[in-house]
Amino acid sequence: MSEPMEGFDPAIAQFRLERIQLVNWGPFHGHHVIDVHRDGTLVTGPSGAGKSTLLDAMICVLMDRSVTFNAAAHDDAVGSKERTFYSYARGKSGSRRDATRGSRAIYLREGTTWSAVALTWRNKAAKTVTACRAMHLTRAAASDSDITHALMLAEGDLDVRDLEPAAAQAMRQDAVRRALPQVSTFGNEYGRYVARLSALVGIRGQDGDTGKAIRLLHKAQSSKGVHNIDETFKRFVLDDSKVATRRDAAVEQFLSLRNGYEEMVRARDQITLLAPLPDLWEAYRAAGEQARELRVLVREEDGTSPLEAYVLGLHKDLLGARARLEQAEHRRQVAAHEDARGRYEELAARITTLEEQRRSTGGDLLGAIDAELRSAQAELAPLAERRTRLARWCASVDVPLPTDAAGLAATQAQAREHTDGTAGDDPDVRADLHSRIAAAEEAKRAIRALREELRSYEGRRSNIPAAALAVRATIAEGVGLEEDELPFVGELLDVAGDEEQWRTAAERLLGGFGLGLLVDQAHYPAVARFVDAHDLRARVRYTPVRTEAPVEAAAPAPGTMAAKVVVADSPFAPWLRDQLVRRFSHRCVQDATEMAVLREAVTVHGQVKHRAGLHEKDDRADVRRDKVIGFDNADTVRELHETLSAREGDLVELERARDDADAAREHARTRREAWAGIAATAWADVDTTHVESQIAAATRRREAALAGDGRSSLETEIGTLVEARDEANHQARTAREAATRAEKAWGQRVSEEDRIGARLDQVSPPEGERLDTLTALARQCDPEPTLESVARLRTAMQQALETRVQAADSAGGTARAAIGSLLADFLRTWPDEAGTLTRDVETAPAYLELLAGLQADDLPAALAQWRQLMHSINTMGLTSLIQTLRDERLVIDDRIGPVNDVLRTVPFGHDGYLQIVTGDVEPPASRAFKAEIDAILEHTVGNDLDDAELEGRFRRIAALMDRLDSTDAADREWQRDVLDVKRHVRISAEEHRRGEDAARVYEGVGATSGGEGQELIAATLGAALRYQLGGIEEVPMFGSVMVDEGFVKSDPDVTRRAIRALKSFGFQLLIAAPIDKYQSMEREFGSAYLIEADPAAGRAHARGFAIGFGPAQEVPAGG
Repeated sequence: MSEPMEGFDPAIAQFRLERIQLVNWGPFHGHHVIDVHRDGTLVTGPSGAGKSTLLDAMICVLMDRSVTFNAAAHDDAVGSKERTFYSYARGKSGSRRDATRGSRAIYLREGTTWSAVALTWRNKAAKTVTACRAMHLTRAAASDSDITHALMLAEGDLDVRDLEPAAAQAMRQDAVRRALPQVSTFGNEYGRYVARLSALVGIRGQDGDTGKAIRLLHKAQSSKGVHNIDETFKRFVLDDSKVATRRDAAVEQFLSLRNGYEEMVRARDQITLLAPLPDLWEAYRAAGEQARELRVLVREEDGTSPLEAYVLGLHKDLLGARARLEQAEHRRQVAAHEDARGRYEELAARITTLEEQRRSTGGDLLGAIDAELRSAQAELAPLAERRTRLARWCASVDVPLPTDAAGLAATQAQAREHTDGTAGDDPDVRADLHSRIAAAEEAKRAIRALREELRSYEGRRSNIPAAALAVRATIAEGVGLEEDELPFVGELLDVAGDEEQWRTAAERLLGGFGLGLLVDQAHYPAVARFVDAHDLRARVRYTPVRTEAPVEAAAPAPGTMAAKVVVADSPFAPWLRDQLVRRFSHRCVQDATEMAVLREAVTVHGQVKHRAGLHEKDDRADVRRDKVIGFDNADTVRELHETLSAREGDLVELERARDDADAAREHARTRREAWAGIAATAWADVDTTHVESQIAAATRRREAALAGDGRSSLETEIGTLVEARDEANHQARTAREAATRAEKAWGQRVSEEDRIGARLDQVSPPEGERLDTLTALARQCDPEPTLESVARLRTAMQQALETRVQAADSAGGTARAAIGSLLADFLRTWPDEAGTLTRDVETAPAYLELLAGLQADDLPAALAQWRQLMHSINTMGLTSLIQTLRDERLVIDDRIGPVNDVLRTVPFGHDGYLQIVTGDVEPPASRAFKAEIDAILEHTVGNDLDDAELEGRFRRIAALMDRLDSTDAADREWQRDVLDVKRHVRISAEEHRRGEDAARVYEGVGATSGGEGQELIAATLGAALRYQLGGIEEVPMFGSVMVDEGFVKSDPDVTRRAIRALKSFGFQLLIAAPIDKYQSMEREFGSAYLIEADPAAGRAHARGFAIGFGPAQEVPAGG
């Protein structure tokens, strides 16, 4: 037997196993005692007798309940799932087929039972420690979780049979203490138990990790499953890394700075994004206010709008002014009549006097001539009038006025060609006129309907048709609810701001769904009763929804309609999101041909493919215009204004066409009447030649008479006076007629003024700003209005107001769209704000409050403070982190060095020794990580970075910290690559043989024979155990090592070398090996036990042998 290492004195401190006690453990039924020799004990026996069961009992005292049993039987060292605390405590011996329940386990102990394992260690200083795990099972216990565990320690010996009374009380701690007063009890508290046990027997890891040392002892037990030197040393020899702690410190240090930075950047970015909002909101608000004020001017109240009232007032004022003018005109004309009448009477008297004078001097001839002239002139008047009418008719039909009977006959021949003998208008002309009149009237009706519809939409925010809103109002009033408690689906849905191109498709697909009402389940009975009991004269659709238990909707698939629609915050929102995903996950496609390969889809133009294969596209005019989806109706109002403006433009054209048709009809009628008049005219009725000749002859005779008798001056005077008299008479008559007309007009004006005044008394005239607006508008439309233009002025003002409303709506719509886009961008950038903020444009004041708060927080000062802090903290923990990485790489070599010093003294193989070597295999990710840290830290000490460089370095650090703190699978693998220094090396073994220059390299046992591999593992595990349990320079205080199925593949020489190698590290060995290995191993141990089993009874026991240089002598087993 090899001598222990120099400096090892087993007589002083090292604890070695002395005794094993078993009660009801596996096939070891009842109480069993196995005494272990200080120089080691060999346990042997046939396969399946219970060797591994014995070693599992020992390890269960050292490890917690997560221990894996019978690990040596599996090369992967994962242990057997069939061997558990429960199977060992029950004593499972096999299984048998049951006719009703299939395979059924066979147990030695099926009722209430207990089990215990105790290990006693002793050193040469007479110190004894006993550790025990006891278990209690009731009859109903069926698995490990049903077992009551009791852990205990004694600083001396104990007999586990003394636990029998405690077992009767289910191993309660008080019962254990009464049964064994000298023990310390721990119940199932493994942590306290193992800490105390480790302190007593010296199981301490090299870095203070007792658990690692115990796990290595367990690994040694199943050394048959150890194949890889690299894994073994990294797991059990190398220190646990402190890099993770440094990483956490660096991340934690950076986190506070980052949080401050992110809050400031967030605030800065929010201020930047929201900066246009105040002006946009003011523009939107002002435009809305302007549009509302302007609409108020044309909105009828009590049948009259402010515009109408203003025009009525203006009309009344104009009527009053005109009436005053006409009253003055009447007075002037009465005065003129009286003046002319006086002059007429004065002139008539003078003429009478002169005529008497003329008669007295022979003036009868002239009298006769004058009478002839008067008769001829009287005859000429109707002829001239008819000739003038004929001239007008000829001008109407573009023919010259006839000068003789032949010319008239020729013209009448033309007239017969242009008349067909029928009276009245041409049917085609009349039909065309009537058609154009009807079109203009229909346009007027459409405009009135549009204005009414526009007024309806302007008075609400919903896109739902007015008829449906009226039905909802009736239901809400009938059941005592507010209307917003019965929302239409369409009021809670809208197309996302960046998906506006899909609005038409959304309306086609969701329009019917949008017209349904949603009813909270709590209100469902009342709504159902009301709807059922009343004739609502409309189609009603509603859906009860359980809002108190909202459904969890799946996320909509990208590219589907469900993903392009947003849902307003409301109690119905979860249900709506679920319905969208369930019913409207139609794929949105630009090209209709893509629908062929899709189950359900919708094109951008609104063609829908349903799940059953039905395709549908509804392009009816009313469908194209009707909209039901949207959080508000601003777009609908704007479109209605645009439509109204277009319809009014159409009306102007239709009225022009109607007037043109009417003018054409009138022109045709005038020509028809002219031709008829020409045809019916006789030449004698229009021939003035004969009468004009008579008048000329009489005139010449009169002139001759005057010249012959010298009375020319008297006649001249009389003639002058007659003309003056006639003129005065004419003036008097004209003034009288004008006075009559003025009086009549004045009366009419006064009556009309009174009528309009009566209307004005019934309305409120515009005042203040409204009056100012209408006055300015009137001046703009007609600077000098008159009674004749006042009607046109009203139309012009109406059109001007509508133009202004349209402009205000357009400005408001533009501002609203910009605000909506801004709010959508805000919530898309900071979705966490969606809990308190929404996309609704009307919630912009909340954003303005946020902006004001951000601006009040003095962001520039906070950023300056952060930059100052960044200047003062220039490493962010990265220096410590990278230094630790590099230090730990050096520590690996430091840990391997002492191990190699010991391995050089331990023979291996054929006159050689082992050395553990390390090779660098650092991953590229680790090298890049270190290079990035070096680059970040470069030029930071003693240098003042400007703000841009500082923020740039901060972003580089942030990128590293994000990956270092990430839980993403890829980042977690990256973290292991860059932070786990053990991954940066590969550990292998080299065999150095005397006389050979080249060393033999072993990565594991794969390239060796079975025996050589086990010798290699024995040496490396021995070194690892010595390092963990006592270090290289110190003798381990705990010296007991168990090996199951040890060295089963080795020949006798290799087996002895492997055992001696382990003992050279100062360990007491308890090895379980097959019986055919007994003779090759017995000389290395102080005692041996044979495990014998009785398969029929399912029981086993251990029989001891004393080992000497001669044949083994049988000795009685202890117990």
